[in-house]
Amino acid sequence: MNAVDRDVERRLYVGVITRMILAGPVLMLVIVLPEVAPLDWTWVAVALGLFGVVVLNSFLAVRYRSLRGQSWFVLVSTLLASSAAGAAIVASQDPGATVPLALLAAMAFQVVARSPIGFVIFAWIAGVGIFVVARLLIDTPVSHMVTHTVVFAGLTAVLLATIHFLVATARSAQRDAEALAELARRASAARDVEEAVASSLPAIGALTGAARARCVTGPQLDDTIDPRDRRIDLGVGSSGRVELVLEGADRSTFVTAVADLLTPVCERERTLRELVHHSLTDPVTGVSNRRGLDDRIDRADAEGDRTVVMLDLDHFKVFNDTYGHLAGDKLLGRFARVLEEQVRPDDHVSRFGGEEFCLVIDADVETTNRVVDRIRDAWATDPSGVTFSAGLGAERPGSPDPGGDALARADQALYEAKASGRNRSVIWD
Repeated sequence: MNAVDRDVERRLYVGVITRMILAGPVLMLVIVLPEVAPLDWTWVAVALGLFGVVVLNSFLAVRYRSLRGQSWFVLVSTLLASSAAGAAIVASQDPGATVPLALLAAMAFQVVARSPIGFVIFAWIAGVGIFVVARLLIDTPVSHMVTHTVVFAGLTAVLLATIHFLVATARSAQRDAEALAELARRASAARDVEEAVASSLPAIGALTGAARARCVTGPQLDDTIDPRDRRIDLGVGSSGRVELVLEGADRSTFVTAVADLLTPVCERERTLRELVHHSLTDPVTGVSNRRGLDDRIDRADAEGDRTVVMLDLDHFKVFNDTYGHLAGDKLLGRFARVLEEQVRPDDHVSRFGGEEFCLVIDADVETTNRVVDRIRDAWATDPSGVTFSAGLGAERPGSPDPGGDALARADQALYEAKASGRNRSVIWD
């Protein structure tokens, strides 16, 4: 519980307890009863003394929260409050209509003090018992005693149950508010909707009553799902449409609220994925750009052979000046498609800049050279007639920057290929 919650709780206890214990019984004894009935001032003193102890007891409960969880403290508080109200009855000598209110205030104190239902029932039994004792002390006739006791017990039971229901409802609303706040906090901090759901399972369970919650995306949407489970559409994420499946949900009040908190996560995930994709993609050719290549080069330090290939379209400027920039862009796009078609899905294709492209192939330099020859044969069918030069550089084991060194060697080999006549491949030696 944070400082704000503790302050609100303290104000609740101070306000309710003060009004119940002081405003009700004390005003009844000091102002109301002297006007309508003779008082036994000895019992007035006893009642006021007991009410003073109850007030002290109440503020101890406010000051030391751990006391409210102690059974002995709750039992002592119940007996003190009920005894104080009973003394007020004896002091009045003529209870009248104010008696039920006095004992009700004492019993309600236990309800507001967050006692379990067992302690509330104990408070009611103790209150009824002390009511009977108080009526005996003022010599109430037996015929009246039975009637008054039944009426008092029934009235206080109904009112006490009502107060307990209202307090329980308020506590449930507070728990729901805390669960919503926790879900909102975790959803805002999550990287994707699956992480948001996994980290918020207790909050989702508390709000919906679900025994289990999980996300299903893309192909999983067609999986067999128990028809009794609740399925909630969260929108489109980075992997396709996303649904939240709630197993055993028995509270529908907050299902929409849960969906409203998780849907923005799904949308944010998709948006971030699109932004990352655009930031790493060349807009003309659709392949990776220089930033994407740098990222792949930085990660190109796994075990196994790896070769970097630099490719440059020969005399591209002449083609561009002759047919225009739009035709040049289409030529770059066709060349990029050929590169993607001739390499494996795990290999990397990127536009290095201008008419230069780069490949990162997970293979030795000889195998990679055969891939380049295959690319050359496939590109030879392009109607433009434009050729390309290529330079190959393999990673060296033990190099402090294997990917960067291989790129530099491939670039040097490309320079040699262009200097020696173009339309050829050179392996850096």
